[in-house]
Order: sequence, then structure tokens, then C-alpha cells
Amino acid sequence: MFIVSALVSGTALLALLYILRQKALKRPVNAGMVADLGKLLGGFLLVDLGLLFYEFLVPLLSMAPHETSVVHLMMEGPYAWTFWILQLGIGMVAPAILLMTRLRESVPLTALACLMVVVGIVGVRFNIVVPPLIEPVLQGLPAGQYFPNAVEWWTSAGIIAMGLLLFSVAADLLPVDEEVHEIGGTAHD
Repeated sequence: MFIVSALVSGTALLALLYILRQKALKRPVNAGMVADLGKLLGGFLLVDLGLLFYEFLVPLLSMAPHETSVVHLMMEGPYAWTFWILQLGIGMVAPAILLMTRLRESVPLTALACLMVVVGIVGVRFNIVVPPLIEPVLQGLPAGQYFPNAVEWWTSAGIIAMGLLLFSVAADLLPVDEEVHEIGGTAHD
């Protein structure tokens, strides 16, 4: 599940950054490549949806009290919106619909689908960490409460900004925009 989630989020972020960078630099976007990345991302999303089904099936079949209470908390509790709206709706189903149809041939719609996946991954990470920690593992322990504070929000924004800065520096230093022409089996600038 972790590897498929990395494929989903990595592909979405890569495609989104490519589109945004090309637009910001007023360069043409390779629509064919974006459509192919969209098709690949759509396939990864379908696999991720299948694994999500099994992620809930196994704890429910185990009937372990802590596991079933965590699933209940995610699906019907106060954090249900992060599962149903953020993770499943915005992060998986809506982008899968966009990317598994001819709509992926539209660069803006593919960018929107990629953005939705990136936002949905935040919901995935929240659901992996927070609900299992809120339900007490041992009887008698108090239930937890959690909402990110300002420091956590600003730290997250700073990490994202640092990633964008590093990407920009790497894109300027590395020959990502140079055209390579193959002549006789060797690459020449």
C-alpha cells in the first residue's frame, strides 16, 4: 500500500510541477506526455482504490476491538470527512474519473486531477496517523483529541516551500530543458 501510494503521489506531483513550471516559464506543455502521465496515474489510482478496500476488509474481518473502532472512527466518527471527502472523493474517485476518460487529454483537467490527488494524499496521511492514535489501544487509557496547531501548519508550508525551492534550483542547474537530438545512436546537444 505504501509503495502504491508513493507511485500515486509521486506521479501526480511530478505531472503537476511539470505543467506549472512550463506555464510559469511560458513554454509549451507536451500534452501527449501529460496525457500519458494521466493514464499512468489513473491506473495507479485504481490499484490504490483496490488496496484501500482490503485495508478496511482485513481489520473488519479480524474483529479486533481496537481495529474495528479505528475503522468506525474513520468512516463514521468526527474525522469521517477526511476519509469520505478528502481521501476518497477529492483524492481518488474524482481524479480517477478525470484520468480514466478522454478528459485526461485536456492539460488543465489533468493538472486539476493531479492537484486533487496531492490534496487527497494529505487526507491519506492524516487517516494513517491520527485515527489509530485517538482510539486508546489499552482499556482505561483516555481517548485522544487532535487538530494541527499553527506551528504544524507553518512547518508543513515551509517544508513544501523548501521542496519547491530545491526543485527550482535543480531545474536551473540540471539540463532538463535542453533538447537532445539522437544522431547515429548517440546523443548530441
